[in-house]
Amino acid sequence: MKLPYALIACLALATAPAHARSFSKQEANLMAATIKTLQAYKDAGLDGVMESVSGCYSRLQQSNPVVAKEAEFCIASDLSAFIIDKDVAKANGLPIDPRFTDRARAERAHPILVRAGLAKDPKDSQNYLLARLEKVQRYTAHGIGQEPLETTETETDK
Repeated sequence: MKLPYALIACLALATAPAHARSFSKQEANLMAATIKTLQAYKDAGLDGVMESVSGCYSRLQQSNPVVAKEAEFCIASDLSAFIIDKDVAKANGLPIDPRFTDRARAERAHPILVRAGLAKDPKDSQNYLLARLEKVQRYTAHGIGQEPLETTETETDK
């Protein structure tokens, strides 16, 4: 079942503490990607997650131009996939799946970021990924019940 972004944001807001500030558009987009990735994991495990992430990037490779919000969604999904895999691997004493390594993720993300005008070189792409990692980590942990979700002070969309 596909949920519109507005509904996902409303659901996320409903689960947040009453004192939390409102979510920015960027946070809602990152949360939506995380929710989709967690659902893919629940439905089909890590193979389902990889299929979802690959499908997201594939759609962007075919679109012209690449919209920044859509690129961010795919990258957040990819980051969430990495976090899920890392947790699963750690819990089972296994190595990280090669599909979710930093290098594999960078190889998927960089061309999309360049086409979206969000990066010029691999270092720009790495900085873009790192700038979103903490939030995606927090949303993924919240989604699997590891920590409560709270927003930060006012944040601007990047």
